[in-house]
Amino acid sequence: MNKSIAIGRLMLLEHIRDRSFWIQLIFIPILLTLIMGVAFGGTSSGPKQVSLAASDGDKTVLSRIFLAQLKKDKVFAVALVSEAEARSRVKKGTVSGAVIIPAGYSEKIVSGGKVSVEVLNTTGDSSAALLSQVVTGLTERYSADAFAAARITAGLTAGQTPTNLSPGPQQAAWEESFEAADAKWSPPPVTVDVRTVTRSAVRGQKTLAGGFNQSSMGFTITFVMFLLVGGAVTILEDRQKGTLGRLLTTPTGKQTFVIGKMLGMFATAAVQATILIAVGRFIFNVDWGRDPLPLIVLMIAFIFSIASMGILIASVARTAAQANSTTPILLISMAMIGGCYWPIEITPPFMQTAAKFLPSGWMMHGLTDLITRGYGWDAVWLPGAVLLGFGVVFLVAGVFFLKYE
Repeated sequence: MNKSIAIGRLMLLEHIRDRSFWIQLIFIPILLTLIMGVAFGGTSSGPKQVSLAASDGDKTVLSRIFLAQLKKDKVFAVALVSEAEARSRVKKGTVSGAVIIPAGYSEKIVSGGKVSVEVLNTTGDSSAALLSQVVTGLTERYSADAFAAARITAGLTAGQTPTNLSPGPQQAAWEESFEAADAKWSPPPVTVDVRTVTRSAVRGQKTLAGGFNQSSMGFTITFVMFLLVGGAVTILEDRQKGTLGRLLTTPTGKQTFVIGKMLGMFATAAVQATILIAVGRFIFNVDWGRDPLPLIVLMIAFIFSIASMGILIASVARTAAQANSTTPILLISMAMIGGCYWPIEITPPFMQTAAKFLPSGWMMHGLTDLITRGYGWDAVWLPGAVLLGFGVVFLVAGVFFLKYE
């Protein structure tokens, strides 16, 4: 076993010291992840701030409190500007929307009149519904607060409104009543219990991967496959150069050699996958699952299946040149059919069926459930078992046909 570990360690060090490893198998997948992630909508892993312009034409207690509450919402990045500037920014598309509070806003609310807060959105902006709901909710909230405050202070402030209250006990009483009424909203007396059902009888109806989620998963899997199969092809190179024959003349058995190669491929692929996952997590904001253990288990099963497939390719190819010329076509086809470049659910039915016969298809199946749909261990068992099954079949066939001389 020590000899197998030594062979694996040597293979790992050769890759790490090779500049082409960092360029071809680390830098290029990161670059492609960035390009494809931006092309298909960027990250969908977290909330994105919505830029807003806000105009206060009323400049009263009620309007200032309204805007202050809007600024507290972390979804919005609010810039307070004039009405003309707010409208201009929306037209130019420099903000997603604008909120315009008209003059007389507070007075009309307290007196029971009708008033409208204007909401402007850029054409086709997905935040339109969210902004409208938030502004509507705040308007209703502060209308109720102002009504309550007016009722409480009616005896003290007869005929007065928040815009003309004179400094003194009356204004202080109204503001204190308003704040007391508003405090009852936090926490709200009635809440909505929203529950997401994450299981569906039809996979096509589930949430699809997109943006950096899809590109980070897909290119990580694609280039791990290239690394593993490329590592297995070195068996052919060792055989052609006579290195393998000389090694077998020493007290090193064939089994020891194969295990050593497998360990080296495992270690190198683990380093590569860790780097690519870390880049996806900390640079592209891809949430690689709630629990790292299911991801690790799934990745180990995948590495085993592809490493075994590499051994099989090395056993049937006649020369390293032949293997190097055919494996890119094979691996890119596996990546495409398996859903590494686009969600498999949007492909024709025959491709979705074909993906079930490929390790890449099952790996993307498991990763999509873990990362995009937020599943846990329940997303790992079936894909992991299938990948291990692929690996056992490939390894047995590869060792059986492998030629050492």
